[in-house]
Amino acid sequence: SQCGVCGNPVDPASAPSYDYNGTIYYFRCHGCRARFVADPAKFLKGGPQGAVTGLTDTVTMVTGKAAAATKPA
Repeated sequence: SQCGVCGNPVDPASAPSYDYNGTIYYFRCHGCRARFVADPAKFLKGGPQGAVTGLTDTVTMVTGKAAAATKPA
């Protein structure tokens, strides 16, 4: 699992979280959580700011549910 803001690994059992529109998102730290809470649309649209971009198998938000991933062609 990775933080929805910075892209770092997170442990959902101990990570700060935020319920946005019925989906729980997890974060590396309270600072990342605060950035997401201030502007969720920015991160939902663009994905984690620290994540590698351009890969179709990059999970952009951690929801506590398994996500299907595809490999680039």
